Amino acid sequence: MLFHTKSMLSVGTVIRFRIVLPASVLGTDTDVQVNCTGRVVRSLDEKGKNAVAAVIDEYCFDRILSASLATSC
Repeated sequence: MLFHTKSMLSVGTVIRFRIVLPASVLGTDTDVQVNCTGRVVRSLDEKGKNAVAAVIDEYCFDRILSASLATSC
């Protein structure tokens, strides 16, 4: 995954991030949130913008319900 960041992160830095998969794309009743833990594998300056490439080491799914999350982590 490639991210643009406000500050440069060193290779090997552990990061946590979320990806929301819309219900309309998945064909499900609710959106699904993927909670990820990964690490930076490349850090670069891309035309004046900080960019980091990361791999996902662990992930778990949360179904987004109207008022809360149904966690399966």
